[in-house]
Amino acid sequence: MAIAGVRFLLYSPQMLLRNAEQIDVSGNRIVSREAVLQQFLRDRNRSIVSIPLDKRRSELEQIPWVETASVQRILPNHLRVELTERTPIAFLKNGNELALVDAQGVILDRPEGEDLHFPIRHRNQRGHATGAARKAHADLSGIY
Repeated sequence: MAIAGVRFLLYSPQMLLRNAEQIDVSGNRIVSREAVLQQFLRDRNRSIVSIPLDKRRSELEQIPWVETASVQRILPNHLRVELTERTPIAFLKNGNELALVDAQGVILDRPEGEDLHFPIRHRNQRGHATGAARKAHADLSGIY
């Protein structure tokens, strides 16, 4: 009986992840749904119970704008992905380009179509924030 149950969980068509509509994504404002779904392409037609959730969570957290992610199974054949995106606190001027930086110092690409207003921090030639930028970071960190 136990073998039949395991076989059902692993091989039943009712347990397979067949399409993107079976993946619920929330918490994404900057990160596209497509970027999230990309992490699950190799799981198509795989049993929902054999998808390595911790590995997919870790892969999602490699997306630059994702601070944290959680992935849950919703039986029989759905996944729920919840993202917490990074919150930029300043622009970072690196040469002639402006990027965004969050409170942990992670540099983020500027999202298209977003009207953002932050202080500008500068980098020195070695790529490190200048003393004034470090002080601004310390001052701004207390706000968030």
